[in-house]
Amino acid sequence: MLRLSRTRLTCFALTLMLIGTGCSRPSDSASASRSETTAVTTQQPSLFELAFPLTDDEGRTRRLEEFRGEPFVATMVYTSCTSVCPRVTADLKTLEKALPPDVREHTRFLLFSLDPGRDTPAALTKFADQHTLDRSRWTLLASSEDDMRTLAAVLGVKFRPDEGGEIAHSAVVVVCNPDGTLRQRQVGLQDGVGPLVAAVRDAAQ
Repeated sequence: MLRLSRTRLTCFALTLMLIGTGCSRPSDSASASRSETTAVTTQQPSLFELAFPLTDDEGRTRRLEEFRGEPFVATMVYTSCTSVCPRVTADLKTLEKALPPDVREHTRFLLFSLDPGRDTPAALTKFADQHTLDRSRWTLLASSEDDMRTLAAVLGVKFRPDEGGEIAHSAVVVVCNPDGTLRQRQVGLQDGVGPLVAAVRDAAQ
């Protein structure tokens, strides 16, 4: 599979962003408090068109294409984050528990690093252990800096590093169909996990 051309990537990102960016100025407080849910009904490209390599928490090279065939939930975090990322991870664990057992068994959770320079496999492993993530369903992934920016643009995640090493970012959660197309996009989780549960169940059918 070929890497997306610059023109194709721009169209790809704009397609997903038109679904509803819902992102205000990226800050920990804004990302945590603002909530927007958008169901996707328009034709769109698949995330599996992003063919760049990623590294998981075990140091293995992975491709998004490997997750084809099952619905998955994805967000972007960084392991040294002390505010939004732990809360979003906890919310996704709540979502995981809320899924019917037969749906949960076939749903994957992907956490993409916003800080690939520091999020080594060891850092990703530590984060997974701290949050007691079930490795049979959860996968933590880091990429190059350029590819991280590509992924953030495609998912509609706004972020801004500061001089102190923190990264202000929007807390975007997406539910993807088994073919990698976006089914639901949610910014903030104050409305609860109900819309996400429904989206995952629909994607699993």
